[in-house]
Amino acid sequence: SSGPVVFRVAADPAGESVAALREVPGSTASEVVAWDPATGQELFRREIEDGTFDLAWSPDGNWLAVTDPGPPGDRGHVTVFDRTGDVVAEVWEAVDVGIGHIAFTPDGEHIVGERFPVYDNDAEPAIHTWDWRTGEVVDRLATPDTRGVWLSDDGALAASVLDGERIAIL
Repeated sequence: SSGPVVFRVAADPAGESVAALREVPGSTASEVVAWDPATGQELFRREIEDGTFDLAWSPDGNWLAVTDPGPPGDRGHVTVFDRTGDVVAEVWEAVDVGIGHIAFTPDGEHIVGERFPVYDNDAEPAIHTWDWRTGEVVDRLATPDTRGVWLSDDGALAASVLDGERIAIL
């Protein structure tokens, strides 16, 4: 229709909140918007200046994580919002390294995500697990040309697309 283009949508596990990443018309920015699907009431809206990649709700539905690449010469990162849209944590990567697809672990304590070079950086693609409250990397797995990461419901397995042709089960 005539509204902004929506490129990612996620519902919290209980179905109490829905969030979307969408373009900001006439800008390179994106925005994250969260709603209560039962009432249609907007919970919050936040603009993210340098665009976004992905979003994920924590298993308890209290936290919404959103990834962005940052501008050239900056660091990609994950911003974690509470249900009112306040920033409660940020996870930062190296300069010119983006964070793409993400997921919370089943216990909600960590975020797993793909990390990849952007803006001609030669950083090694990998899957990282971060303690989102401290920003520390607690596990890492180098993967050639990873594209996305998905966790099983129990968190015991992760899957990633490698080089656009193969799927790795980790």
